[in-house]
Amino acid sequence: MMSCRIFSRLSAIVNPLDHGIRMLLANFFAQKIKELSDQLSKMHEVARANLYTFRHDPHLITEQAVNEDTGLVDTYQHLAPVIETDAYMIWLRDLVVQKGAKFQTRYRLDIGRFV
Repeated sequence: MMSCRIFSRLSAIVNPLDHGIRMLLANFFAQKIKELSDQLSKMHEVARANLYTFRHDPHLITEQAVNEDTGLVDTYQHLAPVIETDAYMIWLRDLVVQKGAKFQTRYRLDIGRFV
């Protein structure tokens, strides 16, 4: 949950094109109520965090235009970070360099590669 908070805040204050993090709706569907109850603790944790647009509503099935023949009976959704790792790592490296960090590349003989 802490990472979600950080990524959510970062995507709100810095252009996502700069760091590669976007907040998108994640949907969780269940064909049986039991399937969703297996995820119940996770669902309650997200709901209690009150960070993301959490919504537990079977009407999401039709709103998301899911094929009725799938037999889905329940669903919930919330915002979740989607991270383009290459863009994020470049942005993060540049950030720590701006803060004064220096990177060194060394060749380790014991493993025969650069680290």
